[in-house]
Amino acid sequence: MRTVNPMCGRLNFTVNPQLMALYEQLGVKPKINSNPDLRPTQSMLAISAQGGLTGRWGIKPSWSKKLLINAQSEKLAISNLWKPAFKQHRCLVPVSGWYEWRKDDTGPTIKFSFTAPDKAPMLMAGLYWPLGVYSDDATVVTLTTTPNNYCSWYHNRMPVIIPVDRASLWLKGETERLAPLLHALPDDGVIASEC
Repeated sequence: MRTVNPMCGRLNFTVNPQLMALYEQLGVKPKINSNPDLRPTQSMLAISAQGGLTGRWGIKPSWSKKLLINAQSEKLAISNLWKPAFKQHRCLVPVSGWYEWRKDDTGPTIKFSFTAPDKAPMLMAGLYWPLGVYSDDATVVTLTTTPNNYCSWYHNRMPVIIPVDRASLWLKGETERLAPLLHALPDDGVIASEC
């Protein structure tokens, strides 16, 4: 049996020509630095319908005892917390990958890196809140979904990854059209490597 840790609490954001080309393809020309271990509360460069958006990862509503870094995609349309942002403040978080930790009952905890098979950058679906709502900065959460069979061995959730050719739909489409985007990648859409 494995121990389930918080979902996707570390991101790999490595600046390379592929990542820069992805930003430019989406209409953003950023000046950014690599962060191969991006953690909650740190700044990330997301993309909104209006362009580049620098926001801190995670929100802490007044009623919450902990920082919330992920939103379950199944609850976007019904949760009082997520629904307004799902309607008006969707974003994309370009990443090189993410990390998960897995532990069997008898073994050590092992860190795994998840990337696209060709190492191309991926677009995580996210929500954001403008500055002043939860922080003096804008804030961002990433979205999760039920994992594909491959990823379920590592965790009971996985990030929602938006295909590049659906980026505009995610950012600008009506919420009623977005359900097909809120599912896991195919099993061959991601690979895990022990760190």
